[in-house]
Amino acid sequence: MTAKNRPIENICDDCSLWGGASSEVENRFRASSQASWPTGAFRIYDQPGAQLILEETVDSSEDGNGERHGIKIKQTVATTYGLSFLKATYSLVAVFVGGFLFILGFDILLFLFIDLAKHLGLTHNSAAADIGPFVLTLLSVPLWVYSLSMGMTFVTRFIIDTFNGHPFLRTFGIDVVVTDWMAFLMYLGIPVVTIIITLFQKRDDWWEISLITWFSTVLIFWSFFSACVFVFEIRECFELICEVDDTIGKNDSVWKKSFRTIIYSMGIRLSGKRSTYHKLKYGGNGSSENSDVESERINNICPVWPYSLVTQLECCSRCFKTEGLPKPLYTINQARGNMSFVTKSTWSLQRLFCRCGGILSGIPVTFGESGITEQQMNSTIACKLLGSLLIVLLLAGAVVWLGVEGASLAIFLLILCVLFITIAASTLPLLHVRDDIVKGNETLRFWKMNSITRPTDMFVVVFIGIQVLGLYIIPLAYLGAVNNDQTAGLYASLGFFSLVRHYMNPSILLQERGPGYFIVDSDDPQKNWNKKSRFYHIVQLGSDDARRFWSFLYGFFILVFVMIVLLAANDFTTGAVEDQNYGFTDNPLTLLSGFEYPGQPHLPYPTCRMKKGVNVGDLQDASLSDFAFLSALAYATEDGVQVYLDEWFGTNVAMNNPNVVNTFKQTYADQNTDFDHTVVAYRLITFPNDPDAALLTIKGTSTIFDVMADAQLWLSATLFQGLRGLLPMGGIFTPILRELTCRVFIGE
Repeated sequence: MTAKNRPIENICDDCSLWGGASSEVENRFRASSQASWPTGAFRIYDQPGAQLILEETVDSSEDGNGERHGIKIKQTVATTYGLSFLKATYSLVAVFVGGFLFILGFDILLFLFIDLAKHLGLTHNSAAADIGPFVLTLLSVPLWVYSLSMGMTFVTRFIIDTFNGHPFLRTFGIDVVVTDWMAFLMYLGIPVVTIIITLFQKRDDWWEISLITWFSTVLIFWSFFSACVFVFEIRECFELICEVDDTIGKNDSVWKKSFRTIIYSMGIRLSGKRSTYHKLKYGGNGSSENSDVESERINNICPVWPYSLVTQLECCSRCFKTEGLPKPLYTINQARGNMSFVTKSTWSLQRLFCRCGGILSGIPVTFGESGITEQQMNSTIACKLLGSLLIVLLLAGAVVWLGVEGASLAIFLLILCVLFITIAASTLPLLHVRDDIVKGNETLRFWKMNSITRPTDMFVVVFIGIQVLGLYIIPLAYLGAVNNDQTAGLYASLGFFSLVRHYMNPSILLQERGPGYFIVDSDDPQKNWNKKSRFYHIVQLGSDDARRFWSFLYGFFILVFVMIVLLAANDFTTGAVEDQNYGFTDNPLTLLSGFEYPGQPHLPYPTCRMKKGVNVGDLQDASLSDFAFLSALAYATEDGVQVYLDEWFGTNVAMNNPNVVNTFKQTYADQNTDFDHTVVAYRLITFPNDPDAALLTIKGTSTIFDVMADAQLWLSATLFQGLRGLLPMGGIFTPILRELTCRVFIGE
């Protein structure tokens, strides 16, 4: 057998492999007298914590006609406890930095909805509803969610890449030596040098300074990682647009490529689509045939979504053009040639339930020895229905527990019912798969998507202009107008990068190119393979499962915040009770004239009088009831406070000072622009007989909105403490938690 026919020579490394041919294809070894290697060649593939070795084997042919070559695949351990500990240390800090970014995003959304409630006039210290700022703040929510989800997607990929030894970072063309030195300096080198310097200086806060340095270097490294992804995504878009758009050449300007990339990718997003579920039958001789007619009739009840139906209307003919022939569109996994099969051995109840699309996100194998069993299929259907029902009931229970009533409760329950019905209807294709298993049909079922209408360039330009103006420029101008410079700067930077990634997404352009499409423009096989590998892994981030997960999580938080705001509105509108004596509303006090509880001289209660600690005006020997009254006074309306004070203490004995409080708030707000967003309510009570002393009565938690106010004050610290408790050895980060909590409040 000649060398070119040996199986080890004919192996082709797919670009989905980390490293692959860029480092492994040339690693071949022969047996020698100095080594005990087996006869044959090796191909070595680096895996996280292990090596996958393809070893050529040579056996004598059974018919005596010569040697028979084969391949033996084995996996060996390629790590040590020291290396695992080092990677765990790197990952620990990366997770902590990711936790900080998540808490920052969570608090941004919380502050947004507190502002929304203030603009609606739902707080005790806010004016009447101001619809203008409310709408402007609301417009910023979609871009905030998209930006935060994008950031957390990068964080997720960064943490995984850190633990695996930075294989993704190496696809950017950075040499392995440079990559490892960068990781060492950022994760260990610079922090250790900081520890050494602070120890020689005999500083008491050496560990806190070292932790801040450690945190900062990892944050910078994550920023570098994200910037690399951002730059290479744009490069891939420029190369793809030259392939998919005949009007663009490689020598065209960057601006022209950018414009056509944005128009083309948004054209794909806005196109009318038709999704169909198909069945592929296998004949007895191994051939196959498509039964599209049967699929259309049985499986595809509603192949076209309402938006796609609208694009086909006559009135929309100037904005959308009907495709001559339906153009096939591919998912990112199909385009990357990364389709998975669900077999009897790969089936997992939890994996399929948690995976987007469930069992239909891959190709279920329903026949042969590897086919899914009927029991497995029944479990998949039952798990989908039962799990979805439990989630819906959990949300319904939370809504009822929060006290939602009336029309609000009916709307929420209706939404949940529609959600469950939609999920239940999506199980129909699963029933057809089960039918194939029961009947023993040798079929494969899969989804196909086609583009049936395409928007005109002018429609795309107008749509993008409305998006950018309404969701980016107008909210940004509002943030600048209210002098919230920190939040405006953060919104401007995050919004810019998010919009660029949204409009210039290589995974969208790849949808029309088909499976296994990659750009090859070099005669060097290794250079082409490196480019394919980088392209393969970068396009995944455009529609990564992590982005969908974080978008869903932030969307869930928004739903919770919306519920709380609606409950606050309900409390604000229905909680007003008229005081019969004074005509005020929302007052917690009802004073009764002539009521007295005479004390008993033989049964003294020491706690009924405040003997110590009070030296203010007429409260030198105040009763406990006086302090109960003053505490309740914090919840009264402004116009009722002085009336209650005169009734309780006597006319002009105790004075409310709203002007002093307002002047203080305004003066402090002029010096600290973020103070205007505080939700703390308090009153200053003075006594003319003692002008040098005063009492401050502070409003506590009494409404649903006050719960959000408490969250604004304490939730960041609580989340950081929770993050510290979840992380192994998380207590080492305690010295910098206070500093990080303060940093989170920059945008408040």
